[in-house]
Amino acid sequence: MAASFDIGVSRVTGFFTNGRKDVIPAIDRALVPVAGLGPFAQSEEAMTGTRQRGRTPAPPFRREVEAIVEGTALKEQMQAFDLYEDYRAGRGRRP
Repeated sequence: MAASFDIGVSRVTGFFTNGRKDVIPAIDRALVPVAGLGPFAQSEEAMTGTRQRGRTPAPPFRREVEAIVEGTALKEQMQAFDLYEDYRAGRGRRP
């Protein structure tokens, strides 16, 4: 299991799964040894951020990405960061 810590500056209270409901049980199990530092709450919401700029998903994963974009608040976040039109056009954000 891998984790990415990219947002926030305070203690960890949970993880965003970027639309992956299926990984929440695994995250919960991984947090059992540190349960005393919780409570922890996982969110299936997707997040956009600076690390994703310039990256376009590989074609085999496009349908899964589309489902995440449409099934979470990611579309609105991408629009707010002016990333959505480039994403729809199949290109990453230009610097």
